Amino acid sequence: MEDDLYTASALYYDGLMTDRRHYAADAEFIRDLVSSLKPGAKSLLDIACGTGRHLEYLLRWFDVEGGDLSDSMLRVARARLPEVTLHNLDMRAFNLGKTFDVVICMFSAIAYAASKSELRVALKSFARHLRPGGVVLVEPWIQPDDFEAGRITTESFELFPRHQISRMIVSSVEDGVSILDMHYLIGTETGVRHIAEQHRLGLYTEDQYRDAFISAGFSIDFDPTGPFNRGLVHGKLN
Repeated sequence: MEDDLYTASALYYDGLMTDRRHYAADAEFIRDLVSSLKPGAKSLLDIACGTGRHLEYLLRWFDVEGGDLSDSMLRVARARLPEVTLHNLDMRAFNLGKTFDVVICMFSAIAYAASKSELRVALKSFARHLRPGGVVLVEPWIQPDDFEAGRITTESFELFPRHQISRMIVSSVEDGVSILDMHYLIGTETGVRHIAEQHRLGLYTEDQYRDAFISAGFSIDFDPTGPFNRGLVHGKLN
């Protein structure tokens, strides 16, 4: 996992996600599920919080903190949420010296722990930051049989006046890891800029997720739909 995949694209991330995620609805989904699993839960840690969009809504109901590996994404989040404590951390191994009622990891970011061993270490890090009986919510990545290698997608956006973005994504698989090669062309009145990113995301079956969670000390259920039709793993620390 590279330290900062989003050095160049973080400023555009929210605009690119506008039609993909409904963050307010996601937050209500999380609130309702947490309330059913642990009534009275107060504190929440968002791992891979990105630009802080989920936290923006979740702070209505929880005392929130966030963490992300990308300094670039955290800069955007800190500008949005100056009152929220945000940590630069690697989900595979971190220690904040505190525990929470809830730990979440949304939008398939867990798959940046791209090997089975990294996945297990990451979930053990989550467990260390939960109080006994604490709730974990993790939105998984696409399962291996559903991932389409060789797919090419193209999209265009107008995010700001005189500011056009085209993005092409080419997908492949290597040793059980999905690879998304992303290329951006960013056009402004001064010219066109090219950005390239490669995202490597582990492909895990439901059983592999389940085994990793159980190994970390969780009792969990697997919701096949979740808030974004990628499923949701949710449960409690034993």
